[in-house]
Amino acid sequence: MYKSSQSLDTLVSKDNSQSKWWRNSQYRTIFIFLTIILALLIIILSLMLKYMVFAPMKPETIVTTIPDGTHQWKWSATHKNMNVGRKFHTASVLKNGKVLVIGGFYHDILNSVELYDPLKDSWSSAISMTYGRYMHTASLLTDGTVLVIGGNDGYTGQNSTELYDPSTETWTTVDSMNHGRIKHTASVLKNGKVLVTGGKHGDDYHRSAELYDSSTKGWTSAGYMSDARVEHTATMLNNGKILLTGGHNLRALNTAELYDPSTGIWTTTGSMNHARYSHTASLLTNGKVLVAGGLNSNGALDSAELYDPSTEIWTTTANMNYTRWYATASVLANGNVMVTGGANDHVLNTVELYDPSVQTWTTVHNMNGARHLHTASVLKNDMVIVIGGRNSDITLNTAEFYSLV
Repeated sequence: MYKSSQSLDTLVSKDNSQSKWWRNSQYRTIFIFLTIILALLIIILSLMLKYMVFAPMKPETIVTTIPDGTHQWKWSATHKNMNVGRKFHTASVLKNGKVLVIGGFYHDILNSVELYDPLKDSWSSAISMTYGRYMHTASLLTDGTVLVIGGNDGYTGQNSTELYDPSTETWTTVDSMNHGRIKHTASVLKNGKVLVTGGKHGDDYHRSAELYDSSTKGWTSAGYMSDARVEHTATMLNNGKILLTGGHNLRALNTAELYDPSTGIWTTTGSMNHARYSHTASLLTNGKVLVAGGLNSNGALDSAELYDPSTEIWTTTANMNYTRWYATASVLANGNVMVTGGANDHVLNTVELYDPSVQTWTTVHNMNGARHLHTASVLKNDMVIVIGGRNSDITLNTAEFYSLV
């Protein structure tokens, strides 16, 4: 019994000696502190493993490019605006890549001229024309000069003509046409001459056509069309002939006719399925002509049709998504046709693309501002710039361009 008690006392004595460190408050505090630190480290490490090592990787963001004109584009405003708002003006892409904007109307008839430089994204003033004008035409000639023809001078259609030379940035007046004209067409032929057709002078609707010869800077008659017409279109076909479509002369026309520069003869060709004026006409890469939109006695049109020069027959194609007149149509490098803006019951900011390969229309990004009576130009980098025009109540000095994101 004694031995047993002694053994127990010995064990208790040993246990007491081993736990003396725990009874020391200093050691106990250090132990608790280290335990807390270790627990925190374990928690932090487990969170890091969860969210950094074992978390699924996020997929890479990819901008998908859909080929042939329906890929990611966007509208961007030019860095600054034009000096003045314009409607019924013209815009010509010069050989140096700049855009020459001429005349128009803003509270009054304009003779002012501005240049847009796409490389610098900047506007600058150019020398003004001799005469103010709107509803005129401007044609880029083979020598790089720009021929400005006719237009409204505030009273009636004028017959004056001026040449702009980008190399000297100067204007020169040349011989006047035989007839004053507004809302006519002007087409640069393969021989370098300029064919002017139709238009209006006062209450007179013209059947007459004229030719400008850049070598003599003079005008000669080019005969008479079958129908007098204004607000029509003129398109040069691959065979060099000029196709006139639609227009009006107190009534909307569905007729079309051809001018042959090699013979100087006018002939009628197949009529469109719908009468229309203030429409667009575009030469496609397959040689056919796409006519879209416009106006007739039924109102604004969404219909479109194709002219085949080989058969001289019109066939309907898919309708646009919006009715529109006074829109613009631009043929892109990939062969698609971009139609911008215009008006129906209201002014539009919508844009759509026609794909000739499948004969369908696709809506794309809207312009930043609604506009009609504007211009659209395809630049050397395949960007499209729209300039000026009018929305519901304001003549615009803004411009925006459509480019890849």
